[in-house]
Amino acid sequence: MDFETISQFFTTLFGEYWGVVSLSIIVSVCAILAAFMKAPDEKSGIIYKCLYKVINWFAANVGKAKNADDAKKLEQKEADKASAASAPDKVEPAKPTEK
Repeated sequence: MDFETISQFFTTLFGEYWGVVSLSIIVSVCAILAAFMKAPDEKSGIIYKCLYKVINWFAANVGKAKNADDAKKLEQKEADKASAASAPDKVEPAKPTEK
C-alpha cells in the first residue's frame, strides 16, 4: 500500500477534508486516553513517561490545560522549592554544658 492509495481511501471516506478529520480523531482519542491515565511517578518506566507526554501533547493538555494530577505535582514541587528557600539551614540545638 502506498501513500496515494491511503490518501484516496481517506478522501473517499471523509471527502477532501480527510486530514482535518483524521487529526480530530487523533486528538479525541488522545484526550480520552489522557483522562484515564495516571501521571507517571518516580517508579514509572521511561517508556510510560514518554508515552504519557506524547499523548498529553496530542490531547492539548499542556500549559494551563494540564491534567489535575500534573498540576498538583507542579504545585507541590513549587511549594517544596519555596519552603526550602525560605527555611534556614537546619541548625542543631546547642547542647547544655555541665559545670
